[in-house]
Amino acid sequence: YTDDTYCERLREGIEQFSRRKGEGEQWKTFAQRISYLKFDVEKEGDFPKIAKLVAAREKEWGADVNVLFYLAVA
Repeated sequence: YTDDTYCERLREGIEQFSRRKGEGEQWKTFAQRISYLKFDVEKEGDFPKIAKLVAAREKEWGADVNVLFYLAVA
C-alpha cells in the first residue's frame, strides 16, 4: 500500500460496513492524517521507522500527534 491506497481501502470498508459512510469533509479531514508504514517485525532496525514517521508528522503539523498502531501479521 501507499498512504493513498490504504486510505481508499479503509474508505471502502466504511462504505461496506458502517452506518456512517466515508464521504464528505469529515472523512477527507480524517484521511489526510492516516499514514501507512510497512516494516518487518523480525528486523529490529525497522522499528525506528515508526518514531521517524511520528516525528515527521509532528514537525509537519506543528503539534504532538496521537498514534494508533495497527499490527497485522501473516
